[in-house]
Amino acid sequence: MKVETIKKGKKNTYILTIDKKKFVLYDDLIVKYCLLPKKELTIKELESIQKENNNLEAYYVALKLIANRLRTKKEIKNSLSKKEFPASSIQNAIEKLEKEGYIKEENYIKAYLNDAFHFSNDGPYKIKRKLVDLGNSEEKIENELNNISKKDWLQKLEKLFSKKATSNHKEGINKWRPKCEMYFYNLGYPKDWIEEISQKQVWEEQKNLIEKEYNKLYQKWSRKLRGEELKFQLKRKLYEKGFTKEQIQQLLENK
Repeated sequence: MKVETIKKGKKNTYILTIDKKKFVLYDDLIVKYCLLPKKELTIKELESIQKENNNLEAYYVALKLIANRLRTKKEIKNSLSKKEFPASSIQNAIEKLEKEGYIKEENYIKAYLNDAFHFSNDGPYKIKRKLVDLGNSEEKIENELNNISKKDWLQKLEKLFSKKATSNHKEGINKWRPKCEMYFYNLGYPKDWIEEISQKQVWEEQKNLIEKEYNKLYQKWSRKLRGEELKFQLKRKLYEKGFTKEQIQQLLENK
């Protein structure tokens, strides 16, 4: 087999015509194998060069991924697999990146945790779950999580909780409070932390909220019901919205 033509391709590649077939190869290999016009190659040599080229391409693609942001080995492997690189080329790229210091699990965990703590609402359990899903060591995650004090977590949670608690415009405290608590439980905060902050929270309903809800319900149900039936339905619906029996009774007495 003979190299017939060679011309510059995109970035650091060259396009070679070998036995009337086109091959895109990286310049590293052009130099390494002295691939100039009229160069003779065996089929085995060409296969070897193509394999090395796959390895280089996988490496360069992975390097580009890391240039955008830090990645775990699992993320890189998944990205390269989607691009249908051979498993051997993927492994080669990962090993090369590790050797060169581009992949360090501790650095990734530290950076991810710092961003998640300062720029997201996620709690420690959710952050840990995400990091584990990305292929990181649970032990190393725990070590980094322990560097953030409980006091700092509680300060963050208290700010978020206060904002959430005062955003209620529809429901009574009996319904809104457990809904807030569940919201932060789903965000990955320990239950005892949530209860501690919830007990400190000053739970205030929006002024005249129960009356606004009563007026909406009355407008709807007064078309269908009268007397005690209407009164029972209004009480039931207001109770379902989280208002206390005392609040409901006082409102109905005033009405």
